[in-house]
Amino acid sequence: MHPPRVLCIDDFRPGLETRKAFLEQFGYQVLIAPNGLEGLRLLKENHIDVVILDYRMPEMNGHESRCA
Repeated sequence: MHPPRVLCIDDFRPGLETRKAFLEQFGYQVLIAPNGLEGLRLLKENHIDVVILDYRMPEMNGHESRCA
């Protein structure tokens, strides 16, 4: 069994890296994406247990990502 896998999607890179480092300290495997399109690609290619999503992003916001 793998550790819980979290996908973090955020266009604010410092916040994305901070969340990744924080979650990894607790044993989570963390994938990161700088935008909704990359997040959707990672979601399709990997088993993801939890998604942490910035709601306000350029190009595709959190609502549009959820509906895609």
